[in-house]
Amino acid sequence: VDGAGIPWLVTNGGDVARFSQGIWEAVDLPRRAAAADTSRTADSLSRFDPAIRFLSETQGGSGASSETKEYCLGLDAMGNCLLGTRGGVYKRGANGWQGIELPAPLRGARPTAVIGSARGDIWLGTAGSGVMLYRDAQWLKLGASNGLSDDYIRSICEDPKGSVWIGTQYGGVTRYSPPGM
Repeated sequence: VDGAGIPWLVTNGGDVARFSQGIWEAVDLPRRAAAADTSRTADSLSRFDPAIRFLSETQGGSGASSETKEYCLGLDAMGNCLLGTRGGVYKRGANGWQGIELPAPLRGARPTAVIGSARGDIWLGTAGSGVMLYRDAQWLKLGASNGLSDDYIRSICEDPKGSVWIGTQYGGVTRYSPPGM
């Protein structure tokens, strides 16, 4: 749920949708073909609840490039939606998606979690490549070789004091506390 109270989701087929004005609507993604028709308001068996919408796994999935086929969603500190991809992170703003590309050596890992911290950093968790951290206009890679408890990231969150908690698949939880705490 973003800062405006709008729920967002990613389907198994790779589509991203948001619940706006009583219906689920597919969201156009960076470098992606046009989204599927979302003019129908309900797909539930009863057809009475417009909040229930089933997006077909085949809609839009074939039009996605290999770079943006797998996504994860998160929020920055202002409540803006973030989209993590194999090639970088995109932030949804008033003018659409704005991208921060990963450098070539860091591209390709499946994204699993993304957040924007209160200090302005972007944390992108991956399946097997640790965490990519965007700070001061550059990407850093954090992994098991330099203190992370595991390279398979399941979740990332920030607590009210500014510590970032990284949940891993096999190594438990790692806490990163910014300097000065």
